[in-house]
Amino acid sequence: MNEGARRSSDKPTQTACHLKHLARHYLAALEVRIQQKPREVLECWAKVVQPPHAPYTRAVKFEEGVLHVAVRNSVLLSLLHEPQEKRRLLSLLRKEVPEAHIRDILFRIG
Repeated sequence: MNEGARRSSDKPTQTACHLKHLARHYLAALEVRIQQKPREVLECWAKVVQPPHAPYTRAVKFEEGVLHVAVRNSVLLSLLHEPQEKRRLLSLLRKEVPEAHIRDILFRIG
């Protein structure tokens, strides 16, 4: 067997080794994400915000401890962004889904 054939047979082993490490890293990150309960946080939003505001807001995503909420208009955005209201909503969310470790809520027009 020539030397070029040996090198090409070594490459799949190196690639497989790298993929193994990459897969471990990806699975660990996925496990952390699942433990944060993003679906439960998103589903809980409408219950926490309550009518009359619930129909005008939508929980969009939850990543790295931050809930992203789309708000239909600037008046409601201003109301929800007030420090006292934001603290109240965070407190309610944390009670509903304590294992999610919710750090903040970001409101955006959308």
